Amino acid sequence: MKKHGLSFGATSLITLALLLVTLLFSACGDQPIAPMATAPPPDTPTPASTINVSAPDLSRGRQVYLDKQCAICHGDLGQGGVAPPIAGLTTPFESFLHIQRTAIPPKPRFNRSELTDQDAYNIYAWLQSVDLQEADVASRVEIELAEGEILGMSVWTTHGCDKCHGAFAQGSANAPALAELSFPFEMERAKMRQTGDEIPEHRAEYIRDDILRRLYKWLQEGAHPLGGC
Repeated sequence: MKKHGLSFGATSLITLALLLVTLLFSACGDQPIAPMATAPPPDTPTPASTINVSAPDLSRGRQVYLDKQCAICHGDLGQGGVAPPIAGLTTPFESFLHIQRTAIPPKPRFNRSELTDQDAYNIYAWLQSVDLQEADVASRVEIELAEGEILGMSVWTTHGCDKCHGAFAQGSANAPALAELSFPFEMERAKMRQTGDEIPEHRAEYIRDDILRRLYKWLQEGAHPLGGC
């Protein structure tokens, strides 16, 4: 009768394998365990205190402001127009510079080769030095020259609509595009007022119906930067 089981040869191979595994673990135990590799720390932004600028040149600041076409949106004296007023800035320079470097189109963005830190500081200092009364008068003159109309973009930015819907009503990740709306005004107004609890800027006390109607006309016509309402 034939017996079943492992042959002597197979048993020897298994014994040898077990011996090798034992020796391997013994050798590993004698070696120090290497620490796990850690990811390098993320780059930290350059501290604002390292911005290297000299005393500002106000006359150059005004010239660069004009050369970079800032006046087209913000007015010759920073009094505002298509974009909000920036005369008499109180924002820290570091924040002002950060905006110039990281602005989201269609707002202009300048790298260091296009606008040096020093020239940005020159502009910043000049804007701080602008006579606010003079800028206010300039703002009123521009409105009077519009012959009864005001820039739709001015109303749009003054009421903060650009913060969610984009500078040119092109929409953003947080709000839809509103340029070239085709729905009746009454329908859009009702929808807007219904969200007043969540969005205070949609309330009637923040933007009156008569202003909203004019602004809506500007949106329907394509939200042109120089279009009136």
